[in-house]
Amino acid sequence: MAVVHVPPSAPHPGLSAEEAGTRLLRDGPNELPARRASDLWARLRGLLEEPMLLLLAGTTVLYALLGSREDALAMAIGVGFVMGMSIFQQGRAHRALEALRAEARPWTLALRDARATRVLARDLVVGDWIVVSAGERMAADAILREGKDVRVDESLLTGEAMPVEKVCRPSGGYQDRSGGTDPALLRAGTLLRSGRGLAEVIRTGRRSEAGRIGASLETIEGATPRRDSAVQRMVGQLSWLAFWACAFATVTHALRQGGTLLAWRDGALAGMALAISLIPKELPVVTTIFLALGAWRLTRARVLTRRLMCLATLGNTDVLCVDKTGTLTMNRMALVIPDDQEAKADAPWSPVELGLLASPPEADDPMEQALGEAWLARKQEAWRPPAGWHPQTSVRPGSGWMGSQMTWLDASGAIVLEAAKGAPEQLLAMCPMSPSARQAILAEVTSLAVQGKRVLGIAWARPAASDPAADCPVWFWGGLLAFDDPLRPGVAAAVARCREAGIRVIMLTGDHPATALAKAAEAGIDTTSGCASGSTIRTMSSDQLRQLLTGRHVFARVHPEDKLRLVQALQADGCRVTMTGDGVNDAPALLAAQVGVAMGKRGSDVARESADLILLEDDFPALVSAIAEARTIHSRLRRAASFIVSAHIPIATLALLPAVAPSLPLILLPIHLVLLEGIIDPSCTLVLEADKEDDDVMKQTPRADDAPLLEPHALRLAVSRGLAASIGSLAATLFTWQASGQADMARTAGFLCLIATLPMILHVSRGPARRGPLTNPAFALLLLVIAAGTGLVSRFPILQHALHLASVPGAQAVAIGCMLTATLGVIRLSSAEDMPPHAARPGAA
Repeated sequence: MAVVHVPPSAPHPGLSAEEAGTRLLRDGPNELPARRASDLWARLRGLLEEPMLLLLAGTTVLYALLGSREDALAMAIGVGFVMGMSIFQQGRAHRALEALRAEARPWTLALRDARATRVLARDLVVGDWIVVSAGERMAADAILREGKDVRVDESLLTGEAMPVEKVCRPSGGYQDRSGGTDPALLRAGTLLRSGRGLAEVIRTGRRSEAGRIGASLETIEGATPRRDSAVQRMVGQLSWLAFWACAFATVTHALRQGGTLLAWRDGALAGMALAISLIPKELPVVTTIFLALGAWRLTRARVLTRRLMCLATLGNTDVLCVDKTGTLTMNRMALVIPDDQEAKADAPWSPVELGLLASPPEADDPMEQALGEAWLARKQEAWRPPAGWHPQTSVRPGSGWMGSQMTWLDASGAIVLEAAKGAPEQLLAMCPMSPSARQAILAEVTSLAVQGKRVLGIAWARPAASDPAADCPVWFWGGLLAFDDPLRPGVAAAVARCREAGIRVIMLTGDHPATALAKAAEAGIDTTSGCASGSTIRTMSSDQLRQLLTGRHVFARVHPEDKLRLVQALQADGCRVTMTGDGVNDAPALLAAQVGVAMGKRGSDVARESADLILLEDDFPALVSAIAEARTIHSRLRRAASFIVSAHIPIATLALLPAVAPSLPLILLPIHLVLLEGIIDPSCTLVLEADKEDDDVMKQTPRADDAPLLEPHALRLAVSRGLAASIGSLAATLFTWQASGQADMARTAGFLCLIATLPMILHVSRGPARRGPLTNPAFALLLLVIAAGTGLVSRFPILQHALHLASVPGAQAVAIGCMLTATLGVIRLSSAEDMPPHAARPGAA
């Protein structure tokens, strides 16, 4: 949250930590009502809606109805195993998401034991005194006890768009009013648009007005979310294909076998096997797990993912618009030019003291804090306003004001001084002086800005003697203040990494253009096209702005509302934009960008709620790492899709064989497909997820917008591997059938050859940089499990009987081994041509 300092006049010490703990136990956490649902049950219910598991369950019932108790039991065990694996994988994703939610819990500033303490919003209790300020969302119902210019957006509860002004009530509680709400009440869920102050919590959780509304929704069933992603659409389409393939295979097989009851049973089993082989149910699971675990990994880089699907877009970013102050720089200002000049004859204050007089007493801006530190270093004591002076915030009329202004009153309420600090050129326009003096000051400003310093002008005014209440006092120039804000460590390397990845970095700042160019050059951002100003942006049409953006990387004197125009202009050129922001007014740009990124430390609540990502440390290199992680997720998903396509081709081939060749027995029974799913599913997630991070993802340009998950060349590569496995398994099956004439032996040959080819397909799908079996413990474990399972089946007849398999004679086993070796060799040769990078976006940098 933004740094907020407690007003020194705080009238209440707040609760003690012990009393707050007691009330928390008594009243419960400050959380809104949530649906009571078992996560395990929800996952089970979702699995029962999957087409493949419905087919497996139907096969189990069919076996039971036909009296095949052993087959029904084996199928039930297999289905239970597949469901258990799916629940385990979804549980990993669920735990990762819970970790993200824990990171996303809001914090607030409360007075505890007479000190300002950051506490979780869920730990607020009745009686807590909390600090409220613009841009924050209320965490509980509270009464405003002290504050100024507090206006609240209550549209979330009332639908009324205009902010409501709140009044202070130093004592007393909530008062019911007919026809309206108590003007001192700040309700949970509402957003502070302006002002700051102290409020006392009077209701939390379910007892708040928002909580009572939430309680009435607990019994209402929500609408089923639309499953409209590309992966879900593909699975849905293949599910329909599988249904018609099942019907075709069933009818064809039954009629060719004479239409007997036994023929219809075998036909139904063949049809179900074919249908199961055609449904790549792993893809939705793999997508969710990869995104969830990737988001969880980003928390270790102090990047919080609020919306999982934004990671799919983040990797496709080709324009990164970032704020300079606090994102590229440390946002730790130091007054590098301590202006020790004697007070001028017409100004009884030094520029440093004028700067302090132009700042709120509860300084929360780094430059204001730097002024206080400079004063302390000089005077060896904290700055205090002159005795009897009282501050009053004032806003200078007119647009484009980039600074702050304070009005100071004496004990009688009369104005004694007005002080302002801000952009030097704006303040110079307010102060009467000769053109030569103005040019000399602007030259000094430019000289400081070229050095990368952030420069502020200072001006002051007193009411005219003839009219103390004059609206337009005469302003006098007070001097210049220069600050240095060093770059964050690693920013230059991160910018270079973006350039290598084809990502254009645009820097936005409210600073002087010369300061912006100096800091941009230091960060490695292209400055050859110069700097454009926010005032220029505001005078341009959309087409002119698009032309201005061509090759331009630095923008100075930018207002928050200018960011939205920049985003829209970039998007009109087909760019995918990631935008950073921290203020309330940044929310429209964050929402408009493909990916909005808010600051975790200095960002406002409304900015964080509008964003897809939150930089918990406000760190630009962490954002670049998040882009690399998003690209790695996409790379892993492509490799998983390649493996799934390759693996399902031989399965579908062996399942379809009885339908096209009625003289052959059923090769793959549903129980075999269950076992195969038990290999494919964890291979996609456990093995590929455990592979080391890609080294080249940030050396590729952003992918094309319409690029499919598997582009034609990658799809041909996956299909060729699948066909090689199909030919090898089919050859082993036909050879054994011709040699022995026994269905169980032929089935054993085809099934074991198919299982043996899956690790090789996975091995070559992982890519050349990850092909050492020992580089991935999960892959080594998979090999051990397959070897152990094959050994157990070959040794124990009871397992062979349950799986409808048989021992193969030695001579035939040798021949099958030779066929398998040749098949594995062909698949291995396909690794010479690895999956190509995704198609680059046309015109990508």
